[in-house]
Amino acid sequence: MNTSAKNNPNTKQVIAEIIIKGTLSQIPISKISLNPKNYRKFYTEKSLQDFAQQLKRHGILSSLIVRPVEKDKYELVVGERRLRAARIASLAEVPVKIVELTDEQVLEIQLDENLSRENPHPLDEALAIRMMQDFGYNIEEISLCLGKSKGLIYNRIKLSELNQEFKEMFMNNVLNIQAATELSGLDPDSQTDFFENHCKDWREDDFRLVGFPHLLDQYKQNLLKAPFDTNDKNLIEKAGACNKCPYNSATLNSLFPEMEKSSICSNKNCFWSKTSISLENSIAAILQSERVDTLATPYRLSDVEAAAMEKFPDLQELPCKEYFDLHRCNIPTQPKKEAFMIDKKLDNEKFTEAVTAYKSKLKDFKFLLESGDVKKGLRINNNTAELFYYYVAKSKGNSIGITAKEVQEAKKNGTATPELLQQEMERLEKKEKRDKELDLIKIFAKIHELFIAEYSNIKNTAALTKADQVAARWIIMECLPYTIKQNVLKALFPKAESFSLWDQVKQYQAVAKLTDKQFAYLIRMVLSGLSESKNPDFPTSHFLYNVAVDAGMDVKAIEAEQGEIAKIRQKRVTERIAGVNSDIDKLLKNKKLIA
Repeated sequence: MNTSAKNNPNTKQVIAEIIIKGTLSQIPISKISLNPKNYRKFYTEKSLQDFAQQLKRHGILSSLIVRPVEKDKYELVVGERRLRAARIASLAEVPVKIVELTDEQVLEIQLDENLSRENPHPLDEALAIRMMQDFGYNIEEISLCLGKSKGLIYNRIKLSELNQEFKEMFMNNVLNIQAATELSGLDPDSQTDFFENHCKDWREDDFRLVGFPHLLDQYKQNLLKAPFDTNDKNLIEKAGACNKCPYNSATLNSLFPEMEKSSICSNKNCFWSKTSISLENSIAAILQSERVDTLATPYRLSDVEAAAMEKFPDLQELPCKEYFDLHRCNIPTQPKKEAFMIDKKLDNEKFTEAVTAYKSKLKDFKFLLESGDVKKGLRINNNTAELFYYYVAKSKGNSIGITAKEVQEAKKNGTATPELLQQEMERLEKKEKRDKELDLIKIFAKIHELFIAEYSNIKNTAALTKADQVAARWIIMECLPYTIKQNVLKALFPKAESFSLWDQVKQYQAVAKLTDKQFAYLIRMVLSGLSESKNPDFPTSHFLYNVAVDAGMDVKAIEAEQGEIAKIRQKRVTERIAGVNSDIDKLLKNKKLIA
């Protein structure tokens, strides 16, 4: 865009003169179109309806400004709200001033219109700032021009990137400025996903966006703990490296210095795509270069890990062992000269000794590896994959190291033994046990997914069930402060050595059998264990107050006792105030006498 207008002090005067010379006319609404390059303005449905009713009674008092674009067709320059309300009011014609204007002049007029309003809505500010950018202004210039911080300017720019639905929610005061700004930081797909999952019923009278910070956190990821190389620009070529991504909060440190030490990704899909690709690349690289003997996975696989496992069928044939049951060993590392520098001089003697020791250890390590006393394992954990080594003879558990491939080769070569086949049977049994665990994980994950889809809308929730009541007891139990939790559990389950060591089914059954008296005890222990329950500034304290009253505690006596103390104090305060007033009267009398 040509930026000459922003540097020309006579631009506004020239435009004003052009508008004065414009032609007044009445033209049909159907012949007026919106500028396709203009950012759409947002108005609440109610405000437009109210304005439309006024127009029906009084008509349009101030002419719209339009410019001709082709024969008998016009493009709106100023007056979008009036035009929209006129359409709602079913007006056939509207008063206009027809003016010949260039694109640059139109932009100047619309920019001036947006900036001249008093107390504009943040979205209108965002519109004006976007227009200033089109006019050639950078953030520094916009900040100086509007007298606002660069951080606020950037936030307004981000607001313009809200999707249509969130802009409407914001204009209708369903979202506040903080929520709208935070949502604007999400990528378009995440915004759509958030809206569909949590806000699609926002026009309903009973709509509430409960737990917004927690919901938003599900769409943000800490790049400092990313399971992939954030500087790798080739994981997803279109996205590039994270250190230059606009969805990385660390790239905004010049505008928001407090974010300099943080690195939060607000592009959920990109983050998890990179995580998945990185894990698959790591597994492929290890399997291509190494002969892996053992697989070590967490008890619960993440969705990314489960998907990666399915892409490498050979992994399913490996014996699966608990990583911490293995006696791991590390390949010797070659000493570096930097570690033996003293006053910038190399200690040759100690360095030579270290190199000799390293070569000896490396030779021993290779021997153990070739003899089968040390084997290689592939560990999948926290969405990463790594190669590790472990001693076969020093395994802590009774894991079996035989592979299906080795058994097949032994059968083919006629070298299979009963011991080998016994190991194969144990391997198959262990694999089946692990597969059953994975089946259970997949079942519960699917139930959880469908549960959220079905019951996140309150309209789909049926009456309270027995299981809901048991779940409520469990949730309350989970809220027990650590300092009293064990004592409360012992009181509720006196015959249990350790409630936390019971399996899930037994825990559910035990909680379901709690009597109303035990449930009341649990509630009261949780309430009393929360520090805010004794501070009247917090709602928790008032819940405890009402529970105490209903439980029969003589709250009135406590209030009466404190009331008597308050009366004595108030009497003293009244006497002191009277004394001060008397002193004031005396001082005023003395002042009059002196005068």
